[in-house]
Amino acid sequence: MPDISAALCYLARDSISKMERPFKVLPAAGENFEQPLSNLRLGWHENNQITDLRANKFELKLERNRLEVLSHLTSYPVLDDIISCLKYLNEASDLLKEHFGTGKVVCFDYRVSDASREVEKNT
Repeated sequence: MPDISAALCYLARDSISKMERPFKVLPAAGENFEQPLSNLRLGWHENNQITDLRANKFELKLERNRLEVLSHLTSYPVLDDIISCLKYLNEASDLLKEHFGTGKVVCFDYRVSDASREVEKNT
């Protein structure tokens, strides 16, 4: 894949985003809103150069490129329930701890996040 140039959309920071979390309410089937229920404000970055890194992915190093690719055969190839997701996150944490020689890794998956609890292994 050759390098390409693209416009990228992002959530813009404005005075509303400093007071509220972004949200968008979608109507149910057959329901109609007079006005959209959302506080999302979008911005655009034009002419971003996007480089295909797949050919050199194992040459990338975190210290130099702020990105590193690791190869790993997971024990949890199907993440169809919260237990599998949590086990996968623990497996990924262990892989990263070993690779980077660190005592703590925080892995996040939006599907299992819960602000009322913190899930951490080996504490």
